[in-house]
Amino acid sequence: MSRQTKIEKCYRKINDAFSRKLGDDFRAKFQREIETRFSIFSMSLVSSPTDGKDFTPEQHAWVDAYSSGYLAAMRQVTEEL
Repeated sequence: MSRQTKIEKCYRKINDAFSRKLGDDFRAKFQREIETRFSIFSMSLVSSPTDGKDFTPEQHAWVDAYSSGYLAAMRQVTEEL
């Protein structure tokens, strides 16, 4: 098992914190559960409802805006390290 570098540890903390907070805030706002994970292909968080139904346009826009905040945080960390 390899050791994580400092930047990898920072990324993991940001990923975990944003994913958890996104799920909590989404549940509070829309009364739905979502699952969020990091996608190496898009280099962003990918969220999907756990009930198998599509997001409404309002929910989709809200998740997109939240994901933009995630990307801004990741860029900031990368620039500072």
